[in-house]
Amino acid sequence: MSEQAGGRRFLGFRRRGAGIQEIVGYQVGDVQSEKPVLVAEPAVIIGDLLTPKAVIAGLVCGYVVAREVTVQKSGQVWGDVFAASLLIEPGGRVHGWFSTLSEDSYLLLYSGQSSPLDLALSDRLDLPAGLMRDELRAALESELANPASPRVNTLRLLQAEAAEAVAARADLQGRLADEVNGVRNQMQAETAAVREELLRARLELSRLRQEKEQVEEALGLCHDRFEAEANELVAVRALLDERTAALEELQAAYDQLYLELSIRRTGR
Repeated sequence: MSEQAGGRRFLGFRRRGAGIQEIVGYQVGDVQSEKPVLVAEPAVIIGDLLTPKAVIAGLVCGYVVAREVTVQKSGQVWGDVFAASLLIEPGGRVHGWFSTLSEDSYLLLYSGQSSPLDLALSDRLDLPAGLMRDELRAALESELANPASPRVNTLRLLQAEAAEAVAARADLQGRLADEVNGVRNQMQAETAAVREELLRARLELSRLRQEKEQVEEALGLCHDRFEAEANELVAVRALLDERTAALEELQAAYDQLYLELSIRRTGR
């Protein structure tokens, strides 16, 4: 399912099999699912992700709360991760704090009865006894227990701004990729049209060449026939000349005999 809002793309869940949900595209808002969630590459979530199992191949800018979290080599998390198990593959990135979850803590976070910030602060206040001097421990507890601490706020602000920058870049890259794909598809369509036109032109040229060859063949036959008829005409003329000469000789002989015959008759 996809929607358009505020000029940004929102892509919902796409089921893969019966027990996992896949997120693709760009989404603003928290994602909470009772099933394992796959954030596909290059999907972007601007919000928190709460699921029993999260496999992240895209980008998540927000908290990730799950029993199991796997950040694949193309995945990035800009925010804190709360999980009982965390696996970061070579190349995967997590920019934030990690807190180990118990099953009770997971249920509290998933149900909304507790916030990730409250859990993070309570975990960081649970310092082992004897780890440091009492005055240093008191100062650290005071620093961590104060959500408005300048250091904490500065770190959170920098982390949030960095996450927004990464998300904006991912969105820009997505838009650019869409535009590039659009231009590429248009060019492919135009190229296909040109190729089709070129193919038609080649077929037409081939047809014209065949017609030309047929005409040339017909002209060759006519020329051969003309030469044959011309040769026959020359032979007929030669025969006529020969017969005319023979007739002339016969006529001359006849005239001679006629003259001789006339002389004989006159002499009597």
